[in-house]
Amino acid sequence: MSSKRKTEPSELSEFKRELMRVNGVQAVGESVSNGEFCFKVFFDSEQSLKDAVLPELGKIPIVCAISGSIEPQ
Repeated sequence: MSSKRKTEPSELSEFKRELMRVNGVQAVGESVSNGEFCFKVFFDSEQSLKDAVLPELGKIPIVCAISGSIEPQ
């Protein structure tokens, strides 16, 4: 019997909204890193990344990158 619980799409959506509320976060996406599902979080600056306290969703990894400010076009 597996101890892995399936994460529901609504739970993933709410978690992405929670990540977007972190100061300095410009965008959040779903990605694959080393063959595993992960979230990719883009920050406006290195300082924002250093200061960030990110929530967790089980053992799903969060990959962070600095993108600079993302403005509507």
